Amino acid sequence: MFDKWIRGFSNYITDEKSLVKSSAEAYIGDIKGFQEYLNDLKLNEPDDVSSTIIIRYMLNLQRSGKNPSTISRHLSSIRCLFQYLRDEGIVKTDPTRNLKPPRKERRKPAVLTENQIGSLLELPTGENEKGARDRAIIQLMYGTGLRVSEIISLSIGDIDLKGKTISIMGRLVPMDSEPRDSIDSYILKYRPDSRPEEPLFTNRSGSRLSRQGLWKIIKSYGSETTPQSIRNSFAVHMLSRGEEPERVGQLLGHSDPSSIHILSEIADGSKD
Repeated sequence: MFDKWIRGFSNYITDEKSLVKSSAEAYIGDIKGFQEYLNDLKLNEPDDVSSTIIIRYMLNLQRSGKNPSTISRHLSSIRCLFQYLRDEGIVKTDPTRNLKPPRKERRKPAVLTENQIGSLLELPTGENEKGARDRAIIQLMYGTGLRVSEIISLSIGDIDLKGKTISIMGRLVPMDSEPRDSIDSYILKYRPDSRPEEPLFTNRSGSRLSRQGLWKIIKSYGSETTPQSIRNSFAVHMLSRGEEPERVGQLLGHSDPSSIHILSEIADGSKD
């Protein structure tokens, strides 16, 4: 059906759309798959293609096992084709105009069990400055649910050890005894002369930890462990103990209720 237009379409996506060769080849491959589907339906002209036909094609891709991302790419290729056909005056209307790609399945957040968290907290020995720092970081991350950006931005003066609170981004975050004691031990033993404006956690050169540096520290204690999995674990474990979702959302600094909803579902599942 589209044989006589595919060559022109190929030039269109490489020249006017400036797609690299691999992307252009992917588009052409998608269009040829669509062409085969239309041939099976004995549709011979571009004007014969309706939005319903395209929807059925996407459902067909779904039934064949294609994931939402792949189906979205196919729709993008078909949409690009009809944009070309309309620009060339071959079709008057674009059947893809009001079509939306399938929703991508939201990946389930990674969460560590309480036993896994317990084992993780025991890994940094605290027998040297690096171990004491790492223990304090992990204790703080699991005890408060702070983001990586928040932890690396902390300065000595942001920590109120007596009041067990942290001042971060204009809000006060409560801190349990475990992270407080780890931070207290780290500061007293290795940072006793630090000034309030100095970073709480530093690298070997004494500079503030970077985001990448903090990620490397966490990953060094387990290939499947990430700052986000620890943050998720903080929330899920609090929810499973009966804490109100709204309160957990406040502690996490979340503005999106759907994020807490997903974590709440995981917490409910862990009770079964």
